[in-house]
Amino acid sequence: MAIACLRIALLLLAVLVPLGGPKAADKVLRVVPHADLKVLDPHTNTATITLMHGHMIYDTLFSWDSQLRPKPQMVESYQVSADRLVYTFTLRPGLKFHDGQPVTTRDVIPSLRRWMVRDTIGQALATFLDTIEASDDILSSSASRNLSPLSKWRLVPSPR
Repeated sequence: MAIACLRIALLLLAVLVPLGGPKAADKVLRVVPHADLKVLDPHTNTATITLMHGHMIYDTLFSWDSQLRPKPQMVESYQVSADRLVYTFTLRPGLKFHDGQPVTTRDVIPSLRRWMVRDTIGQALATFLDTIEASDDILSSSASRNLSPLSKWRLVPSPR
């Protein structure tokens, strides 16, 4: 009986582990979510499945690394003024929408404003900001108060 179980286990192992291993182009991430995805917009509801979906497919200016520190995602570089009231962001070149159109800083502002109205963290950040402006590939925001307290909770990047 033990030998038969061992043979079955080895056969399953041989079937499940291909000899060559997957090539980089052959890798596919398959996800089995805990619920049906009914709403695609993470800013209009708080369903966990919608938020998870949004994190997997939408780009953001910054994302978190493995230690939950903000790291640029759509941003190529950024500067923080000495008084920590002005944040200036340069977008990465080559960013495109799903239809191939380029993403510009002028596209980012309406998305940020929409997020700041609907999201709790966005609402907290909005209380600090006076302006958000765009020119060419530069996005600039100025604040009425120092944003450093928000970097403590990793909501904005720390000055370098």
